[in-house]
Amino acid sequence: MPLLVARGLVKRFGSIIAVNGLDLTVGEGEVVGLIGPNGAGKTTTIRLCLGILRRDRGEVSLFGRDPFYDASARENVGVIFEKPSFPEALSVEKLLEYAAKIHGVSLNRVNEVLRIVGLVEKKNASVKSLSAGQRQRLAIAHALIHEPQLLIADEPTSNLDPLGRSEVLGLLAELSRDHGISILVSSHILPELSRIVNRLALIHFGRLVFQGTPADIMGALKVSVVRIRADNLEDVARKLREYFDEVEIRGAEIIVHTDKPGFVYKVIGELIDKYGLRIYGVESLEASIEEFLRRFLQQYQRPRAG
Repeated sequence: MPLLVARGLVKRFGSIIAVNGLDLTVGEGEVVGLIGPNGAGKTTTIRLCLGILRRDRGEVSLFGRDPFYDASARENVGVIFEKPSFPEALSVEKLLEYAAKIHGVSLNRVNEVLRIVGLVEKKNASVKSLSAGQRQRLAIAHALIHEPQLLIADEPTSNLDPLGRSEVLGLLAELSRDHGISILVSSHILPELSRIVNRLALIHFGRLVFQGTPADIMGALKVSVVRIRADNLEDVARKLREYFDEVEIRGAEIIVHTDKPGFVYKVIGELIDKYGLRIYGVESLEASIEEFLRRFLQQYQRPRAG
């Protein structure tokens, strides 16, 4: 049974259509990734789904109620915003005790969430003294204090280093696996998020442009990437374009997208024999999930309100 259902969401800011007819669901036990580049409409979508931003059109059902008109719909939701802000002077424990009192839950819950997020040893530390990764784990503990069924996390790893991102995503996966919490998590870092989600919803300029499992995305790609290092990149790329439709210069390399990587090697050999090209390396790779995102989104332009 879906905990969150959004249908036909539209939100305009002046002439910009930030969210454009978007549909989204999160089912019980699911981890759904809301993926898109910066400015795609992820945060706006989340705020519409939480009912803290008025939509121009569409419907939202959160635990069977419209959260814009009925705030009680959010009672079973824990929220983690991109840049959590807490009183710097409070201790970790005291902050969570205040949250427990606000939600009317036992103070015993404070120790439970500290254990879950791995901050037991920091319970007497001030918020100010925490690292960026510890602050984000504190934000997760804060969101868990009332034992929500659904956790919504908006870019929870955006301000973290690679190790911090891995730890936070691992914690979210654990919450789903061991505690049965459904999760909607947004990010612009597709490869990392693909490790923990059941389903990805790819949005760009406010539109849902692809939805499926990480395996579905890789199945839709169906091409390889051939990376070429050479002298005179412009000349080599121009000659390759006579044989292949998708050839680009990226940094100090030429990238060829093709479903026949072996043919690229054959063509390169012929070009070397014919023109004496200086080729330093040719490497065939499976196209990454990030490559899919980059190529897939090139076809979309931001719509404007009429």
